[in-house]
Amino acid sequence: MAPIVVTGIGLLCPFGNTVSAFMAGIMGDEPVFKPVSYDHLPDGSAGFILNHVPRSEFPKMKRLPPVSQYAFSACLDALDDAGLAVGPDNGHRIGLFFGTTNGASHATQVIYDTLFLKGPRLVEPSLFQETVFNASVAHISIALGIKGPSFAFPGCICSGGYAIETAMMYLQAGLIDYALVGGADEYSALVHQSFSHTRLLAGDPALRSVPFDRHRHGMRVSEGAAFVVLEKATTFYTRVTTRLPYAILESVQTGQDGTTTLEAHINPKGLALQLAHHLGHAPAGPLDAVVASASGHPALDQFEAEAVGAVCPGVPMTSIKGTLGETQGASVVFNMVVAMGAFSTHPLAPVYGLSTPCHDQNPIIDRPLAMVFRRILIHFCFFGGICGSLILKRVTEGGGHDT
Repeated sequence: MAPIVVTGIGLLCPFGNTVSAFMAGIMGDEPVFKPVSYDHLPDGSAGFILNHVPRSEFPKMKRLPPVSQYAFSACLDALDDAGLAVGPDNGHRIGLFFGTTNGASHATQVIYDTLFLKGPRLVEPSLFQETVFNASVAHISIALGIKGPSFAFPGCICSGGYAIETAMMYLQAGLIDYALVGGADEYSALVHQSFSHTRLLAGDPALRSVPFDRHRHGMRVSEGAAFVVLEKATTFYTRVTTRLPYAILESVQTGQDGTTTLEAHINPKGLALQLAHHLGHAPAGPLDAVVASASGHPALDQFEAEAVGAVCPGVPMTSIKGTLGETQGASVVFNMVVAMGAFSTHPLAPVYGLSTPCHDQNPIIDRPLAMVFRRILIHFCFFGGICGSLILKRVTEGGGHDT
C-alpha cells in the first residue's frame, strides 16, 4: 500500500500567519500571550491571531466568525503550498476533516447575551448557523467546490488527531485522493470563562507556563488554525516532480484510556496501554523524539510524562505550548509542523523556561536540538481519557513511494 504523505501546510498563529513566522516564534524565548480582562471573570492572558487579512478572491469570508475565517485562510494556504487546485474534475475526490474545541464561540456568546438580556425576539437568526461545529467546513467546502466527505470533530485538543485518523482511513480505502485536514479555534470571553471555571488556566498572568516543569501551574490558551494536505505518495509523485513531500504519515491511532477525570493525575496506565497498542501495530523502528501534548497543567503533564516514559523510556520529549499556548483544535497539526520542521532545516523546538523537570524517565528538551531526525511521535491527550498518537517519518531523496 502506498504511504500517506504530507504535501501542503497552511497556518495562522499569534507569531504570524506563515510557517516561517511560526518556526521563528517557537525557536525564540518570547511567549505570545497578552493580558485579557473580562467583566466578572479572573484576569488572565492569551495568544491572539493578529493582522489577519481574508483573501480578496473570497470577499464573503469577511462576514464569517473568526474561527471560520482562520480555518478558511489556513486551508487556502495549504492548498497553495501543495500546488493543488480544486476544480470540477477533482472536487468530489477531496475530503475536508476539521477539529475544533469551541467553534464560533463569539457567535454563541452574542446569542446567549442577547437571549438573556434582551429576549428571544432580538436574537439574530442567522447567527445560529455559525454556532454548529461543522459551520467552518461547510463554508469552506461550498466556497471551494469540495464535494467529498466533510467532517467536523468537536473534541478539545485531541480533535485534530481524530480528523487526521479519519482522513487517513479515507485515503487508504481509496475513497478520496486528497485530504485537507486541520483545526482552528478562536478566543472569547466565553472561552475564557469556561477554562477559568474548570481551573485549567494558569492562575497568575505574570507567571510563565512551562510544560513538564515541576513548578508548572496551568495552561495558557491561544487562537490558532493549522491545516495540512494529505495524499498517497503515488498520487503526489504523479503530479509533482520538483520537490519531496514534507513527511510520511506512518501511522495514527486514537482511543480512550479508560480513566476518569479524577483518576487522570494518578493513573497513567490506561494512557500507556493505548500508546503501547499503537506502537505495537505501527511499523517497527526507533523513535527520535516525542512532541507532546503537555501545556503546563499540573495533572495532565505528569500523566502524559509517566505514560510516555513507561512506553518510550529515554526518548527526548518537548512541547511548544509554553511559548505558543494551547491552540486546542489546531494543536495536533501545529505539533506535526514542529516535527516536519525538524526533518528539514530547523532544530527541534525546546521547552523554554524549564528549570526542574517533573519526570526523569525521558529527557526534556530545554534548548533547540539539531540532529538527523527520522521518526517523531506526536502524542495528544486530555481529561476524560481521550488520547492518541501519530508517527511522522522523514522522507529521504527518492523515498516515500513504498517505504
